[in-house]
Amino acid sequence: TGSTSSTLWAQAAKNVQASPGVIWRSRSTGSRDPNDDWPNGYTITWRSATITRTDHYRDGQICRTIYYNLDTKTVIGVLHDHKMYDKRAMSDEQVQHARADKDRWTTPQSALSHLLALKHYALDRKMIDGVLCEGIETTDASGLPFKSFTARAWVGVETGYPVLAEVEAVDDGGVRHTTTLDQFRWNLDLSAEGVEPAIPSGYDPL
Repeated sequence: TGSTSSTLWAQAAKNVQASPGVIWRSRSTGSRDPNDDWPNGYTITWRSATITRTDHYRDGQICRTIYYNLDTKTVIGVLHDHKMYDKRAMSDEQVQHARADKDRWTTPQSALSHLLALKHYALDRKMIDGVLCEGIETTDASGLPFKSFTARAWVGVETGYPVLAEVEAVDDGGVRHTTTLDQFRWNLDLSAEGVEPAIPSGYDPL
């Protein structure tokens, strides 16, 4: 992880890469759709190497679920706000694209890897939800499509797993974006978690 990272962060990088599955909450502002902005909206995401499920919440109520399984090549969408659903097979091209997408900033594992590769510095330790954490911060926007960029990540001193991540950025259009990732659950076997969404009775196919 480079000479600027502590032993704790080196262990955290190993921990997240070894985690077979993770669940987290994401809250964002700066979306083009104001209805999806926090605090009105947030997402809960389950993710492993082959399974992704994202539940979108608005005003505390689930409004849609997007699920895909790269092993079964299946995509399921459930639109709770319209009582409709869609279930279809993924093409080989879609599977390939989904696998490649996990190598970008779209997973906690890849995001931490990218963050540690940027020039960063240590923050003072602090308590987060009763957990003593060590933090790092970067303003290095190298290779990123932003006019300005600040990211902070916090790892539990005892557990060696990420607890909180915060990103603030301004894009080329001058729009300010913020994203917060928290409520992490690590080392999960998603195949045993019942992640595939059930289609509620009375929902119509798209």
